[in-house]
Amino acid sequence: MSEFTPLIPKEDNQCFACGMANDQGLKMTFEYDAAAKKSRGFYKVPAYLAGGSGRLHGGIISLLLDEISGKVMTGMKVKAVTRNLNIDFLKPIPVEKDLVLEAELIETSGRKYFIDATIRLKSKPTALAKSKALFINIQV
Repeated sequence: MSEFTPLIPKEDNQCFACGMANDQGLKMTFEYDAAAKKSRGFYKVPAYLAGGSGRLHGGIISLLLDEISGKVMTGMKVKAVTRNLNIDFLKPIPVEKDLVLEAELIETSGRKYFIDATIRLKSKPTALAKSKALFINIQV
């Protein structure tokens, strides 16, 4: 049976997205489903991360998709880095709304891990942005 369990952040983590020790960071939290190899996160984006249009800045969208994809690797206990992140910006993403971030391992090949991710509003199932990522295992 699949179920999500929290990914516990390290107290001294300085990561901008998930580091609890980073005073300027987003302090995001995540959960992981080991059976399904999926990660999930919930985040309400503050208004100061808006782009010129008043919607979520494209760079922050990229950060969120990269971060949720990386949490699949964290859940699998594989130390890896992003090699490639291809993003489809499907619709403008509002700030100050509850978002759901989801990622899933699609395939592995040697040291390569292929992960698909999406961002959507908590209130709607339609993806607002999606990505395909390639992570490389750096534990050699």
